[in-house]
Amino acid sequence: MTRANLAARLGLGLMAVIVLLAVVGPFVHRTDPWSREGRRFEPPGGRFALGTDHQGRDVLAGLLVGAKSSLLVGVAASAVIVGGVASTAAAGDSLKARRWPSRRP
Repeated sequence: MTRANLAARLGLGLMAVIVLLAVVGPFVHRTDPWSREGRRFEPPGGRFALGTDHQGRDVLAGLLVGAKSSLLVGVAASAVIVGGVASTAAAGDSLKARRWPSRRP
């Protein structure tokens, strides 16, 4: 296996784990990310796997909800870019097709 192939496989695996956590995570870890359930800056462990933030909110719950939102924004942005490129390519082909019959040999 080449280095590039290994890097691609590792990247794809990491992306799969992130997508899986973003999709399944909020159903498995059912804590409200906005509720203040713990003390401020509680260390990781016990009730809070990643600890709490400055307002006593669960960091893991916020991370899972944020991952889902970030992935949705990324997919939407990619769709807009792909749609823009496809429509530009289609418009360019359309202009070529219109000019083609008028060309003289």
